[in-house]
Amino acid sequence: MLGAMNIKAYLNPNPYFKDKPLIDPWGREYKMKNVPFVEIEIYKPKEKRFKLKLMEPFPFEKEIKTSSNKISVIFPDKKFANPEISYIRIKIEGKRFKEEIELPLKVHKIEGVARDTKGNPLRVYLWAAGYKFRDYEYISKADKNGKFRFYYPAEKKFRLFICDRKYAKKHLECWFITEGLRNDVRINPVIGNFELWEHKAWINYDIWNVFFSPAIVDREIPPEIEKSDVKVFINGKRAEIKKFTPHQIYFKGEKRGIYYPAYILSGTSKELIKENIDKFLFKIIIKSEKKKIYGEGWYLVYTY
Repeated sequence: MLGAMNIKAYLNPNPYFKDKPLIDPWGREYKMKNVPFVEIEIYKPKEKRFKLKLMEPFPFEKEIKTSSNKISVIFPDKKFANPEISYIRIKIEGKRFKEEIELPLKVHKIEGVARDTKGNPLRVYLWAAGYKFRDYEYISKADKNGKFRFYYPAEKKFRLFICDRKYAKKHLECWFITEGLRNDVRINPVIGNFELWEHKAWINYDIWNVFFSPAIVDREIPPEIEKSDVKVFINGKRAEIKKFTPHQIYFKGEKRGIYYPAYILSGTSKELIKENIDKFLFKIIIKSEKKKIYGEGWYLVYTY
């Protein structure tokens, strides 16, 4: 904390790469490119114009001019592709003030192997996708064997898009979502033609709950999901679905007036609670041979 200013720093140590854009079902293009960087967020800067100098571990400088109470400044460089970088030292110089501070950096990793429904490895992209694409994103890419490692700042909320270049043609994305990583995580996602959109999991006392809305590659309105189509695993253990409730969500924007299907699931987590577990990794699988659908969603819940 610097006076009225609040400053945070985040590291993107994922390796540099540049591929062709991905195109979503609506024709929008997303650049599949990663440049390692340090991001500095400043809340309530003391002046509207100032110099921001990165002193350590590598020297950079930018002139800042802003009218906002919150700004994000990115210093991109391949030298930041090192998850062991644990701090930066910065200097902020305005007309009437000068501050120097050391800011901690901490990242966690998500790693595993991605495959399709036939067991073939997929060279997926892993992208911390927001609702607006930025000039610099957190993106990584699996190798030819489907093996991946993705780094992201500790305790920073994000949604992780996981899909290959068949996105929106044969495959839809698998999402990994959490309120913020507090540990390293291993997942082995299977990518199919079905998406659990905006899914969420939460724990209320000894009851677990899951919400999701479905999407499928070749249809605007997906097939109706039944309880028998759904499996839930919590920390690798099959969880019994006690209640399965069809639901609807109301679209705004271009699809205003359309009600879209959604589902709420719940069950007991007494056995897990007794084991004094403080984090719950949900894996939700939607699978039906009859409906020709397969999709997964992952959600990490912390209770501490």
